[in-house]
Parts: sequence; structure tokens; C-alpha cells
Amino acid sequence: MILATRTLFITIVAAVLLLSACESGTTKPKKDDVAPNDTDAVISDGDDLLTDGIVTDDATDDVTDDVTDDATDDATDDTTDDATDDATDDATDDATDDATDDATDDATDDATDDTVTDDTVTDDAVTDGIVTDDAAADNDVVSAEKFCDVVYRFYDGSTPLGRFHNVKTGTGSRNTMENAGINGSSSTQSGPFNSTSEWPGGFVRLRFTANEAGDAPAVDPVVQLVEYYMPIEFVVSTSGTNVTTNVDHSLGLLALTDSGCLLNADLCLPENDSLSLDRQCVGVAIGQVTGTTAAWDDCDVPDYPGAHTSTSSTPNNDRMNWTSTAAQVSGDALDSPGCGHNMSSIGNVTCTGTFCWAVPSGTLGVQNNTWDQVLPSFTFSGTTYQSARVTIPEFIIPDEMDDVYSGVHVNVGDGSAVAAHMECGTLADITCDEN
Repeated sequence: MILATRTLFITIVAAVLLLSACESGTTKPKKDDVAPNDTDAVISDGDDLLTDGIVTDDATDDVTDDVTDDATDDATDDTTDDATDDATDDATDDATDDATDDATDDATDDATDDTVTDDTVTDDAVTDGIVTDDAAADNDVVSAEKFCDVVYRFYDGSTPLGRFHNVKTGTGSRNTMENAGINGSSSTQSGPFNSTSEWPGGFVRLRFTANEAGDAPAVDPVVQLVEYYMPIEFVVSTSGTNVTTNVDHSLGLLALTDSGCLLNADLCLPENDSLSLDRQCVGVAIGQVTGTTAAWDDCDVPDYPGAHTSTSSTPNNDRMNWTSTAAQVSGDALDSPGCGHNMSSIGNVTCTGTFCWAVPSGTLGVQNNTWDQVLPSFTFSGTTYQSARVTIPEFIIPDEMDDVYSGVHVNVGDGSAVAAHMECGTLADITCDEN
């Protein structure tokens, strides 16, 4: 009688513990449930486990409720599992089983919480990333990740907001900031950018991860640089001789080729008469926004000299000799996700007047260069990114002349880039058709 009572008491306690564990699995939300619209119904039925209407049981086990399992059985409700069984409800799982409801999941099982859940998928406390799902449609709703693209313009009406820093030593020496950001005239050598009506001025398109509502950038979002366009036009006049620079810098806008590129360059532009648009609408550099600062990920361009922002002193030799050949990432471009990969400069530099013969060789003519750009941290005027202004500090631009320094920035007093357009949605929804 005492033995029977003790056996009954142990059985009741074990049943209560099993029922509690099952209730815990059905009422507490699991962190890996993306769309937990289905309800796990876990029912104690002897030693069977009923999950989502699917009974998990073996046909041959002989121990149904032992506290410590032995080395050979296929117990389905033991507290401490052995190294070889296929237990489906043990508190401590082994390294090889295919448990469907264990408290600690292993690295190789097939128990999952798939992103599209249905009424036949089991779930465990920690999933291993392997999705098991049937083909039957269900009522679960899964939302794809959403982003918000914001276009910031480098001009405000007729006012250019960018600056091009031009330093020349030797003959015709100068150290001057020129206006940049408005595409006022065709260079005749800039492909699609020759159309000043379609491309009136410069801009940068930044892509932010969206908030939960999907209608604005999130707080401290991940950011991607998707497109960049900066027209640079200015005239240097000396003794009746005019040297006109009309070039267009861009990123993520033009079709590239792998033919005829510089050493270490994976892609480059074709010849100027073959330039065409190719707006892939994908991130070409990635970073992280914290507060009002967007810092870009690693960009391994060896010996990058950085910018020279002074107009009263001369850049050092490294900056004066920074070329497109040097401005290439080292190794695999995928290891430098923070680079502005394959930024380009196209256009024309022409001369009119008496002393054009004195312009240094290599200065004039068609421009066509491609390089990997190290990006400075961008600064926003506030944390409402869709309406904030953006400051882009000066960054050095490669120049093929050994007596010229070039740099670009957008932070002219209160004239930093203006937020002009925002669109939010999934990647499939977003269109890159604003200029």
C-alpha cells in the first residue's frame, strides 16, 4: 500500500511538472517567434507529446517517465537525457538528437520556428535556423524588413551647397574653394549628366532602416549610401586665358565594366561616348547612425592621406600625389563595406584664350577616372533624419597631376545638404528615380 501510494504520488508530480512545462511553452512568447499566430497545444497523453496537432512519440520506448534515463532507451519525458536517444521533451538535450520541444536546442536538429509559421510546425525555445515548414497556406502574416530612402540635395534653388577645393602649385598656383552642386551646363563628355534638365544638381541618397511603423527612419538606424552625384563647374581666368572645368562625380548611378580598368580596380567606367545609366538602387557603402553622426564601416585603402582643408597652406606631398591608381581597396572589396566603391569623375576640361599653350600637359581634355572613396562621417542637424540637413566634411579626390590637390565637401555654413524626398517600404517597393 505504501509503495503504491508513493508510486501514485511520483506519477502525479511528474504529470504536473510535464503539464507546467507544456503550458510554459504555449503561453510565453518566444523571442524567435517572428509571427507566432499559431498556438501550440501541448497535451500530456501518457508519454506522448502533442505539439501543434502533431504527435511526437516513438513506437518502441519502454521507459515513459523516469527521472534519470538509461543509456539505451528512447524515453520521451526524461529529465536528464543520455547521449544517444532522440528524446522530444528532455530538459537537457544532447548534441545530436532531433528534438522538437527541448529546453536547450542543439546545433543540428530540425526543430524550428520558421518565419512563415503554420499549424503544423513545432517550435523549441532556441531555434537553430533550419526552417521546417509544409507547403500548406496558413493565416500567419510575415512582414519583410522596411527601409526609408532620403534624398539630400546639394543645392537650394539656385544656390550651390557644395564646394570643390582646388590647390595648384607651380605655374598658375592657387588654393581656392569653388562652388559645386549645380549642373549649369553640359560638359559634352558626361553621358546622361549632359542633360541639365534631367540632372539639375547634386544629391546623395541615404537608406535607413525603418521604424516599426515603417514610415520613417528608425532611432540610430543602420545607414547605406545608395547614390551620389556632384557636378563641379568653375572657370579659372588668367591674362585673358580661361580654363573651364566641367566634371561630374558620381556613385551608384552609371554602368560599369571590368574591361580596361586600373590595376587592383574590379570595375571602372567605359569610354565617355559609351556612358549610360545603371541605377542598381542598392547600397554601395554601409555604416551606423548614432544620434546625429553617421559613421561608415571599414574601408581598407592603403596609405589614404586624408583631406587638407586649409586654403592658407599647401598640402603635403602625399596629398598632392594622390591618384586613382593609389585609391583602390586592398584585397576583396567585400572586406571594405564602408568604402564608396567605384566612385567616378567624368567630363571635360577646356581652354580658350591666348595662353592655352602654357596650361600644363595633362590638365586639359576628357576626364574619366574610377576609384574607391574613403568616406568621412556625415553629420545631421537633428535626429529626425527625413527633415534634417546633412554636413559632409571634405574628403580628398584623386587627381592624376602631381601638382594638384582636389577635395569636396558639403558644409557651407548653414548651407548643408537639404532633405528633399523620402520614400519608405520594402526593397522591392523603393524606386531610385529621383534626381
